[in-house]
Amino acid sequence: MRSTRLRPQGWPRAALLGLLLACGAVAQAADCVKASETCVEGPATRNIGGYPVYRDCWRYTDQYSCVSANTTDDCQPLRDQGCSQVGSTCVDTNAQGACMVFEQTWQCRVGGGATSTVTNCGSQQFCLDGHCFDTSHAPDPDFARSLTGLEVQREAGKYIDPNSLVVFLGYDNRCRKKLFGLVNCCKGGGTSGSLFTDFSIISGAGSQAAGAVGSTYTYDALFTSDAPDLVISGFETLFGAGGGSSALAGLMAGDLSVSTFIETLVPGPWTIAMLAIQFSGLLSCEQAEQVLAMKNDNHLCHSVGSYCSAKIPIIGICIETTQTYCCFNSRLARILNEQGRAQLGRSFGGAQSPDCSGFTIAQLQSLDFSRMDLSEFYAEIAPTMPNVGAVQQQAQQRVNSYFAP
Repeated sequence: MRSTRLRPQGWPRAALLGLLLACGAVAQAADCVKASETCVEGPATRNIGGYPVYRDCWRYTDQYSCVSANTTDDCQPLRDQGCSQVGSTCVDTNAQGACMVFEQTWQCRVGGGATSTVTNCGSQQFCLDGHCFDTSHAPDPDFARSLTGLEVQREAGKYIDPNSLVVFLGYDNRCRKKLFGLVNCCKGGGTSGSLFTDFSIISGAGSQAAGAVGSTYTYDALFTSDAPDLVISGFETLFGAGGGSSALAGLMAGDLSVSTFIETLVPGPWTIAMLAIQFSGLLSCEQAEQVLAMKNDNHLCHSVGSYCSAKIPIIGICIETTQTYCCFNSRLARILNEQGRAQLGRSFGGAQSPDCSGFTIAQLQSLDFSRMDLSEFYAEIAPTMPNVGAVQQQAQQRVNSYFAP
């Protein structure tokens, strides 16, 4: 943007002061800054009010750098999904204190209600020689809570930090989002599902996983760069000390990437994940940001907040924000941190210096699990009932095939 201003000397002081104030208002506008000044009418003597006046320059052209007054908004997809805004935080302000970048928090429904049929074994008897015994057992409503308690003990015992004796430790993960819609490395990768649980790796590992016993609820394979010791501990549980394969030995020695390791065990899920990442447009992002997208897809991370991480020189306008997450190797660990910290009066800190630390043993023992809403984890451990109709159809097809001429 260019502006031309006249700067004569010798005018009445009041008139000159008024002109300078008007120019100052332009130069100090919230979205503009003067970049250069050029003389366009050089030295000359002019007649001002009947008096000869000489000046080196009579007219200047100022060049300003300005940010467009049009605001950018990348929240429209959330509105289109029917999400509702629940909060708004200022991420960056200008020199005058006006907010230039807002981070808006939205609440979205991820799925509707569902019903399932559960087998009830009540009112059953076993009879032998006329003697009958009541063998009925009503479904145990506390089964999910009991299993959750066992999983808490398993994860706390297996993933404890031997130096600090801290359990359910999180890891600082960050992604970048350039303003004006240029690059968004904080969106999902389209890899939702159990692609990276220990169980999915076991199920596809074939003979290498013979005798392996592990949890379906931990996602160790996504945390190689964050905590190699955690991954080694997790996979030693599955495959035994020493690895049982050259691939695991390479991972433990630090000579093998997690992608190569998973490809060695089960190429299928990793290939699907890479295709999902490719179609999501995240290939232009750093590898750590791609892995973070997978973690977010699997609900392993808690959002701490955003901060401005890059600005335009001179103008000082934010052009890139960084989103900070505390990520955990299981959804249960994330849930315990979110709700346990509230009981202990602890926060996750700020976006630039997050607190992703876990719990000491004493803190874990002081938590009141009866006050926690663990329904999200209950849904994860709920068994998936087989499709009886599909099973019957497959059985009939096999029978027909067997007796076919």
